[in-house]
Amino acid sequence: MRRSSFRTVALLCSALLAGSVAHLASGADAKVETEARKLQENAMDVDFLGLDLAGAKKKLQDALKKCGEDKCSKKLVASLHRDLGVVLVNNKDPKGGQSELEAALDADESVTVSKDYLDNPDVKKAWEAAKKAGSAAPPPTTTKPASTSTSAPKGGSDSSDEGSLTIKTKIAEAGYKLPVVIDTEEEADKIKLSYKTAAMDKYKTVEAKKAGKKYLVEIGCEDAQFPGEIKVYARAYDDQGNEVDHAGSPKKPLVIKLVDKLPEGEEGASYPDGKEAEKCTDKADCQPGFPCASANKKHQGDGCENDDECDSGLACVPNDNGTKWCYESGDGGGGGGDGPKKPARKFKRLWIGADFQADFLMLGSQNDICKANTWACVYNGDVVGADGNTYGGNHDVGLTRQGHPEDIDTILGQSGKTSGGPALGTLRVFVSFDYFITDNISLGLRLGRAFRGNDANSVTFFPWHIEARGQYFFGKDPLATTGFKPYAMVGGGAAEFDAPVPNVKVMPGTGDASTGQYTSNMNACTEIDAAGTCRLGNVTAYRLAGQGFAEIGGGFWYLATENIAINVAAKLLFPLPTFSPGVAPEVGVKFGF
Repeated sequence: MRRSSFRTVALLCSALLAGSVAHLASGADAKVETEARKLQENAMDVDFLGLDLAGAKKKLQDALKKCGEDKCSKKLVASLHRDLGVVLVNNKDPKGGQSELEAALDADESVTVSKDYLDNPDVKKAWEAAKKAGSAAPPPTTTKPASTSTSAPKGGSDSSDEGSLTIKTKIAEAGYKLPVVIDTEEEADKIKLSYKTAAMDKYKTVEAKKAGKKYLVEIGCEDAQFPGEIKVYARAYDDQGNEVDHAGSPKKPLVIKLVDKLPEGEEGASYPDGKEAEKCTDKADCQPGFPCASANKKHQGDGCENDDECDSGLACVPNDNGTKWCYESGDGGGGGGDGPKKPARKFKRLWIGADFQADFLMLGSQNDICKANTWACVYNGDVVGADGNTYGGNHDVGLTRQGHPEDIDTILGQSGKTSGGPALGTLRVFVSFDYFITDNISLGLRLGRAFRGNDANSVTFFPWHIEARGQYFFGKDPLATTGFKPYAMVGGGAAEFDAPVPNVKVMPGTGDASTGQYTSNMNACTEIDAAGTCRLGNVTAYRLAGQGFAEIGGGFWYLATENIAINVAAKLLFPLPTFSPGVAPEVGVKFGF
């Protein structure tokens, strides 16, 4: 017994020693091979399938450079030359492709080309020419029998398209994570599944996980949420990266139908251990083509690689030891130790600036404007109008106020008129203060002064501008980068908006022109028309609006740098209580702190 045990140990040690010597003799570097295989996988499973042939070519060339002359096994070098040849032929370089295929055969005469690639006549032609040029006999091709349990797309496919890998799932219920179980008759080093929904432009490739004697790929809620078809195909590879089996192909993929409700007697998709698929977020909260924010996303504190992996409102940020975690994208939280780290503030929250605004009031058609208490009429500084008996308005052109003999009364029916339309009114400048309470919402204050108000000595113009404003900036982290940043706003405050109407003509005097009972003030005439009627011309009538207001509008900031912005906006004005709607464009500059 002792001799037998000793002999067994000796044989095992000899085998291990022989393997080590063989590996050292080959010159292969395990680290380099791993890096080269990773480049190869990304080139063929991501770039090539996504038709990024230039990207696939570069990755394969980089992998060959890493391998050099002796850092990778002959089989790996052969597979890299083979894949590069396939890429070059597909990229309209048949000569270069054939040269790489010849190099593949020189490295390992047993190298093969997948039938999926040989379906391209140009690849097949280059492959045959490479074999002929190298006088290398092609390895025997074995075709495994097709499995009747594999789902083929409509129109059918031959057994070579289906392969001997089997995917039994033909139909599943939408709104659940979709487990795709792959059966294989022979051991494979790894199996990859490629799938595409109607909302996807290209196939997504995922490496299957070993689950007992089967392989498993879980398609997440973002792709299995809604009814439709998912096209799939699978490939099995040996430890040298050569394809040894498949199910379906890019041209003739298998189809899994997602339905709202499974037919009676039909079982839903399940995992190899019998566990049922997990239900996704309520579909009522989602829209096709726009994955649910919480569907298949990582929660706060979970490890991550990028922001897309994290749930809504979370960002993928490093903690103090460099590990990335999902954490709040705002101000919340804290870090420390191995936990999530609070994200750095990405933009300036306090902004101070200066703005210029022009007020345009919309005037209606109106008669006897110099008699109305919403107007102020002025002639050379003298007030014109209003009630001839009482000082009942804010302004009087034509009313002789006690102690003001310079005021000019006007005759009712001939006290000036306007035909309406937009009128440029007051101009104003103000200092602005805005503070962002969230990434998108700011609350602000405007303090300033207005100009071009009425100069009637009987009406006091309110020149100050006091405004509170809220703004919503569109997009994610809008002020984190430079460029155009559109926003909507609402505000209100205290201000007066006056709009002058020049060259108004009135009839100075007292009485009512409609009854004929009036007396003209000939001393106030500036002109007499052909009928002998006395007129006072060059009167300026000011439409008075305010002295409070509300506003809504929108515009954009253009961030030239992270702390300098140009503001351009336009607002609808609603002066209160004296109402006369208007439009007010504004422009200014902001500085972030």
